[in-house]
Order: sequence, then C-alpha cells, then structure tokens
Amino acid sequence: MRKITTGVLTGILGSLAACSVNPVTERSQLSLVPENFVIARSYSSYANMMGGQFSSGKLNTNKEQTDRIRDIAFKIIPHAIDHKPEIINWKWEVNLINEDEVNAFCMAGGKIAVYSGLITKLHPTDDELAQVIAHEIAHALSGHTQEKMSVALAGGLIGNVILAASARRGTQLDANTVDVLLKVVWGLPNSRQAETEADRIGIKLAAMAGYNPKASASLWQKMRLQEKSIRISLLNTHPHPEDREEDMRMESYKLENIYSKAIEKIQNGTQRKIEYENGNPVGLYGKSKYEEPRSTAEALK
Repeated sequence: MRKITTGVLTGILGSLAACSVNPVTERSQLSLVPENFVIARSYSSYANMMGGQFSSGKLNTNKEQTDRIRDIAFKIIPHAIDHKPEIINWKWEVNLINEDEVNAFCMAGGKIAVYSGLITKLHPTDDELAQVIAHEIAHALSGHTQEKMSVALAGGLIGNVILAASARRGTQLDANTVDVLLKVVWGLPNSRQAETEADRIGIKLAAMAGYNPKASASLWQKMRLQEKSIRISLLNTHPHPEDREEDMRMESYKLENIYSKAIEKIQNGTQRKIEYENGNPVGLYGKSKYEEPRSTAEALK
C-alpha cells in the first residue's frame, strides 16, 4: 500500500479546498464553511449557554468584575473594527461567567465571555486582562472558527478518501487511526498557528486601545508558573508557554510607538471607546464606519 505522507494529505486537501486570503492574518485560509453560517451557529450557541448560566445563577453575579471586563472589551473593539470594518455590524456582547475555570472566549460574531476564575486565580492587572480579551477578539476577527470548521470538514472528506482507497487495496485501515493521523498532520499545526496569530494580533489591538503590550509577557509568565497548580484552559492548544512568553516580549518592543500614541489620545480625550448597556454596545449599529472623534466635546454630542 502507498505510504500516506503529509504531502499526500495536503495535496488531497488542496484539491478539495476553497481558500481565500484573510486581510487580517494576510494568509490563505480554508473557507469551506460560509462565515454567515458560523456566526449564526455562534449566536445560537451563545444564547443557549448564557441562558443556562443565568438559570443556574452564574451570569454576571459580580458587578465589579463584570463592569471591568466590559469596560476593557469595549475599548478594544473599535480597533478590531479598524482591521475589519464589516464587523461593526456584529452583535457584540460581553458577559462574566461565575466559574473557577481560567478561561475566556470570543465567538464569531462578537459574543464574548470571561470566566471569573481568570480574575480570582491569576489576579491580572487591567493591562494583563486586556491581553486575554484582545487575544480572544483576535480569534474571531481572524476567522479562526470558520477555518477550524472548514478544516474539520475537509479532514472528514480526506478520511473517507483514505478509508475507501485502503479498502479497495484490501488493506482496510482503522477509522480511529485515520482520525489520529489527520489530527496530527493537519489539525494540530493549524491550531498552533491560529493561537500565535491571535497572540500577535491581540497584543496590537490592546496596545492601540492603550493597554501596555509588555503585560502580555507578564500574563503568560503568570500562567506558566501556575499551570501545575491550577487548571488553565487557555493553555490547552497553545504553543509552549516559554516560547510564547518570549514571542510576546519581542512583539511588545515593536508596539511601543503605537502604545505611546494611544496613551496620548487617552490623555487628550480623543481615544475611542464604545458606550454600552448590559453588555451590549449603544449607538454602534447602523453605522458604515466607526469615526474617531476629533475632540472630547465632539464625542459627547
């Protein structure tokens, strides 16, 4: 039987795939699944999840923590819109889940949640907490959920091709073996790439919003030092913590000028921030572009 190599699998996938260059990541990404389908699924899943958290008394139970994450998120979102203007029409929402898990997420379509365990166990500064939220927004901004679903769909098609080919040769492969092979050859490298992209895009979004990029390295250092004593879901699919910490330290040097300009805008009252009520933006929808105010007085009109 012909040996199945990475090149063979990649070649099969290439013949099946519909790829397009993502303007945010600036690379070709698999897009077999339409973005509007992914967003619709995300809205439905998020509504069900938040409904369950509310009924169990775990949704937004700590006002101080809830206001904190919302304030940070809605300072970062305008800069995500700069990277991809059409996401101004996403139904942005930010909530706190009162659970010990050290985790956070932003679904396609702008649905954000932070677990209280991230705050109570890591004790992040606002600058560090902003790195996590910006990282998760970067995942949604970069279309990583759409890409992950497309990869899974393509992987299933490839698996069927391999199983059918092996059956014709009288050397039937075990389906579980094929699943593991596809995960190692295709799925895991993609996950690591997505995490690195979200790190680098997220740290820039946070810097543009006025959060110190050096806090990214200190945050991941905290996670690295505590991952043996507490469960940190954010580290499950990421690159090696030490490599990541060093990468973020190097990225922070590149963003010093962007961060300095953001601080100047905060000081003179021209830095953007979306007003919100109950975790939803106010006055954001229906605009074709989010305009930066020229002065504090104009912003208050």
